[in-house]
Amino acid sequence: MHRYVYHELAAGVTWLAGALIGWTVAVLVRGMPVGGDTVVKAIAYTAGCLAVLTLLHVSGIRWISGIRDLRAAAPLPSDVRPPRRDSFRVLLLPPYVILFLAPGPLTYFWPEDSLIAFLLPMDWLARSAAAVWWEHRTGRRVWRGCRHQEPWWLTYSSVRPPAPARTASDAPPA
Repeated sequence: MHRYVYHELAAGVTWLAGALIGWTVAVLVRGMPVGGDTVVKAIAYTAGCLAVLTLLHVSGIRWISGIRDLRAAAPLPSDVRPPRRDSFRVLLLPPYVILFLAPGPLTYFWPEDSLIAFLLPMDWLARSAAAVWWEHRTGRRVWRGCRHQEPWWLTYSSVRPPAPARTASDAPPA
């Protein structure tokens, strides 16, 4: 079980890292001239795409918004405790390794069209940003992977741990 925010962020960052490595190797091996304006345009397009997608995910639009999935999350079952710390060992799982390795050859063999490889993970990063906004707004943390049979099932827990029960000795003096 891991946090939804970390899952989306890890997917986007691993894809971007693989795309950046593949594009850098293509530039170094092939000696493609890369102008400063090309890099600035790519960063501007990527940042603009991230901003638009984040606004769409936060908006609540029926077929686009990621907030709808977070609102539909069920409460965390009482017998399940959220992990104290999220480990980065999840990045060594096969899906994340594939997300890291897949964009490298794409950007190496088609470096001219590599802007597409940099725009693909923006949806994951936008979902992560929208989830952070939603978690901060509602005071809940969203978890993924509570059920092994349904790993995409979302649950939530409170950000603050439940207050301990008061006893008679804890009561203020009368």
